[in-house]
Amino acid sequence: MDTWFNRFRKKVMEKLKYSYFQILFFTFLILFAGCFLALYYGTVSSLSLDWKIQLRLPRIILGISVGGSLALSGGILQVLFRNPICEPYTLGIASGAALGAVFSSFFQIYFFGFSLPLFSFIGATLFAFPLGILNQKFISSHGILIVGVMLGFFGASGVSLGLALSPSGELQQSLYWLLGTLSKVNLNTAMIHLGGSFIFWILVYRKFNSLDAALLGDAGARSLGFDPISERRYWIILTSLLVAWSVSFSGMIGFVGLMVPHLVRLIVGSFHRKTVPLFILWGALSLVFSDLIVRILPVQQELPVGVITALWGVPLFVSFIIKGGMKWNLS
Repeated sequence: MDTWFNRFRKKVMEKLKYSYFQILFFTFLILFAGCFLALYYGTVSSLSLDWKIQLRLPRIILGISVGGSLALSGGILQVLFRNPICEPYTLGIASGAALGAVFSSFFQIYFFGFSLPLFSFIGATLFAFPLGILNQKFISSHGILIVGVMLGFFGASGVSLGLALSPSGELQQSLYWLLGTLSKVNLNTAMIHLGGSFIFWILVYRKFNSLDAALLGDAGARSLGFDPISERRYWIILTSLLVAWSVSFSGMIGFVGLMVPHLVRLIVGSFHRKTVPLFILWGALSLVFSDLIVRILPVQQELPVGVITALWGVPLFVSFIIKGGMKWNLS
């Protein structure tokens, strides 16, 4: 079907006439430029190089790691459930992470400075566990998706209760984290997160054929020799852990996992040998530049980076809906 999505993609590719590797090269180039700008520009421009590295480099590294992971998770879930509006938070995993973070703040639990990411990860993992069990019981992908949405509502209710009972100081801090921020890490923490994310990225890329088979549905996957039940279980567990790993360090940053996969498919199509690296790179790019905008805005208090991603994500989402670019496309 000759949709707006297909016509625009063909027009872009005919005009650019770049190979996939040229697109990768330009992406790396823009990402490098973005990291350079993010390192040297901010609210205070007179900092020494040592202070810039100490204060800004961890945010850049975490932006690359979290942005790439969120975009990759969104791309996988959209294929897995054959739903173009799936994103990393659809299965309720992020609500579990948020509930764990609020639990940690409410009871003032401190664990060597890692209490917030630790309890966020535990909460997200606990919410992911029922999804793996349900998949084992041969519930359809649509059933798992509905259960995930219900888990999200349950987690959001728990978060609201915790925030309502929290002291005012803890409430403001928790709200700021829930809206997404890259400011609460040091260099060691950021490098740990990047290392963990890199392992997840490798685990995804080594099974890109399974994602290609998932584009054909359960019957098509079986015809290619894949077991849809076991493959879906693998991807649900992996993406749940990846989302938990990201949200536990940065809070809930929206629209990166929803919009970046569609933009990548718009340019290079749907085959995952090409899309997986670009999901990671374009996700990293979007979050690094969003955090740069946060730091150069002339406001009294720094905005959460999730506010900026929503400001560019919502108009882009609406334009895709109007133009028909978010219709599920297998080509």
